[in-house]
Amino acid sequence: MEESTMRRQQSTSDEPRKKVTGSQKSILKTSDSEPKTEKWLLANHDDQAHISTVSANMTLADLHHDGDYRLLIGDLGLFQTKTSAKLKVYHGTFLQSENLLVDLPCGVVVVHNDKPELTASVIVASSSYLYVYRNMKPFYKFSLPPLETNSIELNAWTQYKEGKIDLITLEETLQNLSLEIGPRQLTSRTLMLLNTSTSEMKNSMAEHYKNQELRKLNVVTCMALLKKTVAETNAPSCLIIGTESQNVYILEVEAFTMLSTATLASIPVFIQASGLFDVEYRILFACRDAHIYLIKRGYDSGRLCIQLNSQPVGLARIGTNIYVAAMDQTLSIYTNKGNRTWNMKQSANITTMEEITLERQALNLVAVALTNKTVVFYNDRKCVDTLYLDDVVVAMKYGRFGREDNTLVMVTANGSLIVKILKRTAQFQLSIEQSYDLDRTVGSSLSIGNNSTAKLVIPKKTKLFVDQTMREREQYLTIHKTFEQELVRLKLSAYKTYAKAFKSNLNPISLKRFDSIKLSAKVIGLGPVFQIQLELQNNNADNNDFLTDLLMVFDYDSNIYRLALNVIRISCLLPNLIYRYNNQVTCINQLNVSDSIKIYISHVKEEIPLLTVIINMPRSEQQFEQ
Repeated sequence: MEESTMRRQQSTSDEPRKKVTGSQKSILKTSDSEPKTEKWLLANHDDQAHISTVSANMTLADLHHDGDYRLLIGDLGLFQTKTSAKLKVYHGTFLQSENLLVDLPCGVVVVHNDKPELTASVIVASSSYLYVYRNMKPFYKFSLPPLETNSIELNAWTQYKEGKIDLITLEETLQNLSLEIGPRQLTSRTLMLLNTSTSEMKNSMAEHYKNQELRKLNVVTCMALLKKTVAETNAPSCLIIGTESQNVYILEVEAFTMLSTATLASIPVFIQASGLFDVEYRILFACRDAHIYLIKRGYDSGRLCIQLNSQPVGLARIGTNIYVAAMDQTLSIYTNKGNRTWNMKQSANITTMEEITLERQALNLVAVALTNKTVVFYNDRKCVDTLYLDDVVVAMKYGRFGREDNTLVMVTANGSLIVKILKRTAQFQLSIEQSYDLDRTVGSSLSIGNNSTAKLVIPKKTKLFVDQTMREREQYLTIHKTFEQELVRLKLSAYKTYAKAFKSNLNPISLKRFDSIKLSAKVIGLGPVFQIQLELQNNNADNNDFLTDLLMVFDYDSNIYRLALNVIRISCLLPNLIYRYNNQVTCINQLNVSDSIKIYISHVKEEIPLLTVIINMPRSEQQFEQ
């Protein structure tokens, strides 16, 4: 039985709903018309939606915490007679509401808070601002910190404002500055003046803006979310912002405070985040220079992770695999270390890419939209399904829509809105013959099953392989001697390290025959005050071998820690008994750094300790103000 809860259309907004005009194919009619082999049901096809957007401007979210997910689209408005960007909200097949946007959007996300009584917040990134909506009404506008203006540029505009120089001198100064530092370092006002063709328009523009403050805006290029504490669907998140100035900001979405900042070597266009901000996270940035950079906790700049052959058009992360779609019609898989494990040439140019998560089947797919009006689905490196459409898909979003979990929303180049729902009986598994044929095509082997085997595809012998084989045959004695020498050197290095540790007594258990004692340590507390619990034991087999006149000495950095006892005297240590000692440690450093504390056990009259224990102290929690 094929069902879809898209049939339910509930009214949860105060604004009246607008019925979308145009040809729509209802889900009630698709079950009979679609072929039985089709994995997707057509829920809605509105060819009069006139939507122009990208995948970053689409999201599916539970706005009212009622389990009924809406579709939010940042429409660029290119199909309108007067270009006007809008934020549109779809409830099922109906256009529920729309809000005018001041500028073109570059990202739309929905964030949830830890207060159930409050609705979710919709954040739209546009130009250098973040517009926050609650109940689909404007709530707050956040401005990114402006960039520092070049002093020569600022001085030129100031002199023009005061009448010290004319427009021609101003233009020459700015033109020379542009050639010297590059146009990306200039403000938008200067670039507008330099790109204006006629002198009348230049004079009018300069007179209009000369009395306004010269500012260099920090323009947003991409935006994504990172879970803050727990990895749940509606858990609080942090906002990741990539800018035209190659900066990265991580913001707290309640008060819009800056949590972390970093810089990249190029301008980011795609973001893929994983992990938790309060624990550990990894953020990948695909940039315009065809490189992918990585930022982790503690990084103040992006580390180069992957070098591409062409500019990226899509970025996805599934497990330990990184999927990258590029402009050279290739779909590639990379490891976390940046090694490419697979690469496939597509039949046409790639327009967008989307991750497909099937929780019931424990399966993760990647949907790739091509300019030949198809959407191809990959499971790892295997093509498991293909959608054939009437137009090129330019934007996709997969997730829960309405009350249906597996929904794929697509926007085509002619502005149509297509909604498809995955059948509950759909299986993305290839047959044995299909898998074997595919593996032979890509040049790899595949185990088909327990009762049958596949012939391994053995690669041809290269000249390098033949030369290496001949070398091993002719110089086998030299190769064997070299191996024996390296093995002896390895053993010698291991013996030297062991002897050094034995001589310096860097061991929690004494190795001397007549002084077999053991010391264990445990740190208790969160700081800045810690408690070190020590257990000392004499392991001598003879009950008459007791130890006397021992010292327990603590070695530490006095700039970081203060100890209650620096030396503990041990008068007698009887065999097979555990002696417990406590020592209080206070972290006095204001920079919240940690260090190690060494504990030596030695005789009073001997300089070399019997044993040594090194305690790596944890970081101290910040002390609460009284």
